[in-house]
Amino acid sequence: MKSAESPCVHVVTSIELKGFLWILTRHKAVDFLRKNGRVQPADDEVLENSIDSYQADPEMIALDNLQYEKLVSKMISLKEIYQTPLMLRVKGYKIDEIAHLLDLSAETVKVRLFRARKMLLSELEASHEE
Repeated sequence: MKSAESPCVHVVTSIELKGFLWILTRHKAVDFLRKNGRVQPADDEVLENSIDSYQADPEMIALDNLQYEKLVSKMISLKEIYQTPLMLRVKGYKIDEIAHLLDLSAETVKVRLFRARKMLLSELEASHEE
């Protein structure tokens, strides 16, 4: 980095994080489908019952909140070189804009975003297995 005053983003709003999680989930789903092939959709009644029981279960809501807090803490614990591009991407900046802001090449930004996502996913999968 050439600039000593590079922007460092530490806090994300819940809306921005929700968008990031949506994209992350979509990518994981695509990976799963590529590995395991497509599955038949469930009956609408079964889905409605599972959604109703999930929303009514306070234990599941508490677990979701814990997972959200874990994700936020893991994002904040990333090294600054990975955290800053990731947070800017979550905020909606394009790769070229992030590269310009951080005075890096677009390829470097892509690599750092890839590595940041990979670190987050591996930490989340490791904590999920425990």
